[in-house]
Amino acid sequence: MAEENQELPYAQFNKEEFGQIMSVFDNDIGAFAKNLTEVLNEEYEEPDFLTYEGLRRGTSPAFQLFPSLKDLPPEQRRLSDEDIIEFFAYDNEGNPIKGGTFLEGFGRDIIPQAASVPTFMGGFALGNQLVSGVPPTTPLTLAIRVGTPLALGTLSAIGGYEMGEKITDEIMGEEPPILPGHTTSYEMGKTAAGERLGCLCLF
Repeated sequence: MAEENQELPYAQFNKEEFGQIMSVFDNDIGAFAKNLTEVLNEEYEEPDFLTYEGLRRGTSPAFQLFPSLKDLPPEQRRLSDEDIIEFFAYDNEGNPIKGGTFLEGFGRDIIPQAASVPTFMGGFALGNQLVSGVPPTTPLTLAIRVGTPLALGTLSAIGGYEMGEKITDEIMGEEPPILPGHTTSYEMGKTAAGERLGCLCLF
């Protein structure tokens, strides 16, 4: 719902900063939205130009700065807490902070997952080769025979995943802040990316 307007002040956060701020508000979106508007309202001489109550009721004078909203009656332009944050809080890439979607999460994690799968397999194969001469005849040698490939595979996968994250950051920018309570679909998308690639590796 966000409509960009250069005349309005806004706050800007990266993912870590936003997470820390929301923890101060105990992930209460309404409390954060109210505090955000109180801070931004200080930029105006008119004391009630940009208030939380005015935005929620649709009566704020600030609506006059939005061409698509200024002529609407108050009941048709009332903003939710999520809308207020989307209007006035942005990430470092200039995108409004909002709830994440399944597809956004999937797209965010597909490259790191794609990088981690072959590196795990390569590390596992190397580990298996290193201990191929160890007979699994005792509990200790069995642990070495099984554990070494898994350990090397896991370490390799971590390195591959981190490399994939860096590539994703270069392509898509830093991972954006996500509104608390709206992360489920986003995280499900990231999980699905890993499951999808895991299935492909079985064939």
